[in-house]
Formats: sequence, C-alpha cells, structure tokens
Amino acid sequence: MPQTLFDGFNRFGDRILLGIDRKERPASKYKWLLGQINELLKTTHGMVVEKLNRIEKAVNIETASVVLEELRFGDLQESFRVEGMCDTFFGLGVALAELNDRSNQEGAFSSAEMTDIADMAHTLTNREAEVAGIYVRELQGLTRQIGHISPKDLPEIKKKTHKVKKLLTDQMSDFDTKAKKFLRLSTPSSSR
Repeated sequence: MPQTLFDGFNRFGDRILLGIDRKERPASKYKWLLGQINELLKTTHGMVVEKLNRIEKAVNIETASVVLEELRFGDLQESFRVEGMCDTFFGLGVALAELNDRSNQEGAFSSAEMTDIADMAHTLTNREAEVAGIYVRELQGLTRQIGHISPKDLPEIKKKTHKVKKLLTDQMSDFDTKAKKFLRLSTPSSSR
C-alpha cells in the first residue's frame, strides 16, 4: 500500500518520542496533544476495522456488499459524525496547527517533519469529511468493486479485506502504544 497520512503522522510521533528522550523542549510541547490525536485515530481505525471484521465473517456476497457500502465516503463520514467526532477532529486540528506554527518559528523540526504534521493538522481541521477521505483512499481496492461483484468474488474480497485489516490493526496498535506513552509522559507525576 502506498504511504499515507497515517504513516507521516506515525513518523512524527516517533520523532517526538525521540526528542522527549533527549529532553528537547520543543518535542515535549507535543506530548499531550499527540496523545489525544493518537487516541482518536485508534478509535476511528477501530470503527473501520469493525466493519472489515463483518466483511470477513460474511457468509454471502449480499452481506459483504452492505458492509462495503458502509465503507464508502458518505457513509463513513456519517458514521464519524454520528459518533460526534466532528468537533473533536476540528479542535485537535486547530490546536495542532497552532503548535506547528510556533514550532516552525522556532525552527525546531525539519521541513519534512513539519510537512507531515501540518498535513495531519489540515486533515483534522477539515473534520470528518477529510478524515473519512483518508480511509476511503486506503480502502479503494475494496469499495470500488461494489455493484460489480458476484458470489464467486467473496473469497477474493475477504482476502483483500484481511490484508487491509492487518494494516489498519497494526497502525491501530501503534496509535494505542503511542497514546499511552504520550499521555503517561504528560502527567506531572509520571516516571518512565
């Protein structure tokens, strides 16, 4: 799968954790915010993975097709909206953009690092539509088949689903680990 925004965000998270270990003040400014964003991405990934689980368990093509529809842009966007994530995406995106602006002025990070995190801030501030768009792009290989599938396609759809689910599950695990680290490091009484 091609590199995605999630990969860039993960790289930046790794960079911040390294900076915290080195006692770099600019890196420390990100820990609470990145903890919150990682937690949010773990949740959104979980929502998508749950749908992928349903495809893998589908006993017929009709059931798989219904879930594939749920992974299309409008339906996925609506599922984030129904969960009330719109304002959370926006708020975290604004906070991240503001912190990025200050970091840019300080010259604390490379331009590539700042690009990765600026892209994430932009995506979050554009709310559920932009976030859903990331998933839709990652799931294109599955969802573009809707309307052109037959019962004989179910094993191949399940195989593709498993591959995408593995990628998202691995990312979700990374988000979870980072969220816990960042949030643990954010508490004043924390000790590593």
